[in-house]
Amino acid sequence: MGKSIVFLFSGQGSQYYQMGKDLFRDQPVFRHWMQHLDQHYYGITGNSVIDELYGKDYPISQPFDSLQLTHPAIFMIEYALAQVFKEQQIYPDYVLGTSLGEFAACTVAGALDYASALESLVVQADIIQNHCEPGGMMAILDQVSLFHNEPELYRKCELVSVNFDTHFVVSGGAAGLSEAESYIKARRVMYQRLPIHYAFTLNGSILPERHISVMQPRVP
Repeated sequence: MGKSIVFLFSGQGSQYYQMGKDLFRDQPVFRHWMQHLDQHYYGITGNSVIDELYGKDYPISQPFDSLQLTHPAIFMIEYALAQVFKEQQIYPDYVLGTSLGEFAACTVAGALDYASALESLVVQADIIQNHCEPGGMMAILDQVSLFHNEPELYRKCELVSVNFDTHFVVSGGAAGLSEAESYIKARRVMYQRLPIHYAFTLNGSILPERHISVMQPRVP
């Protein structure tokens, strides 16, 4: 029995300007799905993700952090890339998504259709921007025990993700996260502030439910 193929889908914080640009230029299947999804997004919002992502020559180093664009952009890139693999007869045995990546994972698995996923992401971004307090997230490259042992971290932020032994993510309000960042910097621990202005996955920032038709997934 061969090794299983797993498609992994990342969430907010993984985005940057020009992501997928070479594929969009050179890969027809990727370009087709990006344009198709962008047309659907344009029909909902009157805006274009593709124009923002590729049309303005922004450098990769410039933060891509407008939630109403990054939410759909991450989904579109992930879903279009999955279609490229499928066109090459590479199919997942399993799918796995973290946070926002769950939308792409569910869609690729057949539990959601892409239109419902995009519409839900537009609604979610709007709710977050209009009803959630400013904040952010920070990835820290150290043992997760650092968070549990240091009051400057666990009193200011919440632990929201442990990606592997020496990589975890915290989320918090703007003031608390800035204090935690100062502490981490003083300790000379490697970290990265994610290009996000809200404390995603923070307890208490639960969004209202929206009815979505969910189907039986074809892929676990």
